[in-house]
Amino acid sequence: MPATTALFRNSLLCLVPFALATTAMAGSTNHIINVGVNSSGSQSNAFTDAGSNTSPAVTSAQVGDTVTFQNVGASPGFHNVVSNSGATQFRCANGCDGVGGGNGAPSSANWSATITLTTVETINYFCEVHGAPNIGMFGTITVAVPVGLQSFEID
Repeated sequence: MPATTALFRNSLLCLVPFALATTAMAGSTNHIINVGVNSSGSQSNAFTDAGSNTSPAVTSAQVGDTVTFQNVGASPGFHNVVSNSGATQFRCANGCDGVGGGNGAPSSANWSATITLTTVETINYFCEVHGAPNIGMFGTITVAVPVGLQSFEID
């Protein structure tokens, strides 16, 4: 093996720890879902994805990400958020039922609740007051496998 090839390979091997550290630092993403606000920012019976400004909220996420639902504003509506499908089950408003003493009952207070996405799945959710599964005030979270570090070999 010529000396330049060996030097090139050793240089690439030195980059591997950096690449792994950079991937680990990228970490997860927190997706914000505004509760009771439509895509134009007005109070309404809708969920809006703050990142894509879509209503009803259609959110694409990865395993390990979090989703924060927030009912905020000068006069927030009377809402909560309840999952109706998938392995991830939740009922949230002033916290989530069964998680740290939270209360998932509908509330007109300013509140936020965060869930962690742990499974590849599609999660449908709705407000118990203004919606039903896939009707009225509802949204969808599609959870995918995170894109991992790929390796290759140079000849």
